[in-house]
Amino acid sequence: MNKEPNDVLHQHSRRLEEEVAARSVELTRLNADLERRVTECTAQLAAANKELDAFSYSVAHDLRGPLSAIDGFSGLLEKELGRMVAAGGDVLRAPHHVSRIRASVKNMSELIEALLMLSRLSRVKVERLEVSISQEAQLLADALRSSEPQRNAMFDIEPGMLALCDVKLLRQVLANLLGNAWKFSSSKPQTRISFRCQPHASGAPVYSIQDNGVGFDMAQSELLFCAFQRLHSDAQFAGSGIGLATVHRIISRHGGRIWAESVVGQGTTFSFTLEEDAASTSA
Repeated sequence: MNKEPNDVLHQHSRRLEEEVAARSVELTRLNADLERRVTECTAQLAAANKELDAFSYSVAHDLRGPLSAIDGFSGLLEKELGRMVAAGGDVLRAPHHVSRIRASVKNMSELIEALLMLSRLSRVKVERLEVSISQEAQLLADALRSSEPQRNAMFDIEPGMLALCDVKLLRQVLANLLGNAWKFSSSKPQTRISFRCQPHASGAPVYSIQDNGVGFDMAQSELLFCAFQRLHSDAQFAGSGIGLATVHRIISRHGGRIWAESVVGQGTTFSFTLEEDAASTSA
């Protein structure tokens, strides 16, 4: 007589246990996912703080140079003009000091503008359109040739390269990478720069810009994309030290990656993608 109610009760109890077990599994999964996200956010925050510390130090260090020059040459100018007023002294070097001051001001202005550009890249909207990378690169190559027509230079740009990207940001990437290839190969009897695209097993096309320039020591490669970290001195090659940091940020905003391979005295290859790898997306 009581068997049927007991069976019903047992079924309800079993369903309840199964539901509790399923909820427990789901809760465990959610907790694990939450812990993973917290770990990722903590790591990102630590990396951002580290980058901010290095960035702040570099800004102070690099802006101090032009300021010191302005202070020094304006002081010399003040003294010479003072002597002129007092005793009719020679002021022939005054224009020299003024030009040095103006050069330092220009240097500082370029640094500040580059810093503003770098900071804006974190907020700028990426508007993807199909872009002919080959055409954009060819325009830049022609401009580089025109800037130094006496140089023996050969550009090998693969035709038909396309990408879904922000054309304005892409131009900054190509201007920096091709400009660096041009600059760092200036001491070679013949400048050779190639730009090619290869499919990658991960699914994202890999674009590579190769030069036959001076190269760099791969032991210093971790500094390559840090703001104000330069692997060559100003005496060798002028530059702000912000270009590659800008490139890295633009590539990251597109969900891509950038890396470099180099041999001292033989040249450098910069490779980058403009979209997320299929492997990382599925993970």
